[in-house]
Amino acid sequence: ICNLRCVMCPHRTAAVGKSQHMPPDIFERLLGFVATASRMIVSGLGEPFLAPVFWRLVQHCADRHDLFIRANSNAHLVTPESARRLLDSGLKEISFSLDAATPETYARLRGGNFMRSRRGIEVMCAERRGHPRQSLEIFINMTLMRENIGEAVAFVELAV
Repeated sequence: ICNLRCVMCPHRTAAVGKSQHMPPDIFERLLGFVATASRMIVSGLGEPFLAPVFWRLVQHCADRHDLFIRANSNAHLVTPESARRLLDSGLKEISFSLDAATPETYARLRGGNFMRSRRGIEVMCAERRGHPRQSLEIFINMTLMRENIGEAVAFVELAV
């Protein structure tokens, strides 16, 4: 389930079918696999902050220092509370899909509010600065396409 309709995502064309969260019983059955994993990338067709099993997963793995977990988000739902939950969790890396350096391009490509996404990223960075675990790596990413390639330099400057 996602809160945006990005042009590069099948959600936009309804190719995904009926959106739904992972059922809790499937998550429970996967815990044996999770126990043996050394690396997990939580990404795909949806916003992890909306998925109850995402929060269960990162909390379940909070003490697994041998496990690398990475997630992708659009940052729209980052609050100080959710940022602290991530910092207290087993997540090692989060990448925020921004895909633009301007509000206009962002609205065209992602169908969301650029400033809301930027604020979410800023909140995540600020919470990390004040948290005992400052090792959570934070990235922003841009899927290059004709519609945004002209903003690539401005995107790097924004990241800095």
